[in-house]
Amino acid sequence: MVTKEVGRTRGNLSGRRREMRSGAVNRRKAVLRTMRRILMLMLAVLAVPLVIEAYESPNLRVGNVAVEGVQLVDSAEITALLPVQNESMLWVNPGELAARVMQVPGVESASVHFRFPGQLVVRVQERRPRGIVRTKGKSYFVDGTGLVTVPARGDSQLIEINYVGSEDLAPGSRLDASAIAAAAKLDELLRNEPDLPDRRYDYAPNSGTAVVSGSGLSVVFGSEEDLAFKVEAYRTILKTARAQKRTVQLIDVRHGEHPYFR
Repeated sequence: MVTKEVGRTRGNLSGRRREMRSGAVNRRKAVLRTMRRILMLMLAVLAVPLVIEAYESPNLRVGNVAVEGVQLVDSAEITALLPVQNESMLWVNPGELAARVMQVPGVESASVHFRFPGQLVVRVQERRPRGIVRTKGKSYFVDGTGLVTVPARGDSQLIEINYVGSEDLAPGSRLDASAIAAAAKLDELLRNEPDLPDRRYDYAPNSGTAVVSGSGLSVVFGSEEDLAFKVEAYRTILKTARAQKRTVQLIDVRHGEHPYFR
């Protein structure tokens, strides 16, 4: 009996020691957590003047905006979209600014980064012109998707079309993508065409592309589909009409096997 009582006593003492050690460990952990929080708070307080100094530093403020990669787009149009002059670089979001720049019709892609001290750099990739559209005394470049981009200027070997639709075109307007493609293909197919001298290319949304000669003959080709076939159809109609000594002013071959002329 005495032995059993001694064993119980030793077991109780061992359990109390474990509880005391566990409690001591937990208290040390709690103290360390408290000290860590105090240290972080002190660092945050000490960092406030540094943040304020960085915010107010002239080296971290946008002093000027440099636009790179532009030849056709007016850089002033881009900088007007970026009201960041004298703003702290800490609060400027380059991705958001790049998205604004890409709203300019002549811009295909854009990136924005900082160049210290105090310069915001906008790098632009312009849309490549595929042709020129003329409308109401104005000329604009058009890209391969039919998007009207920027006013056309300088000497250019690009194909030109005259817009004869009712819409007022401006940068950001969009033509059918086939408008420029059809005119370019026709210019190749009709390169040495004697019956269409001094020709021009007209485009209207409801009828597509037409070729108008200096002699007054107008040939409506429509879209860029089956242009080689349409050219042969136009030539056959014109040849037949001349054999019959008929004067032709209009030939419409938009519908391929069902042409019209008068």
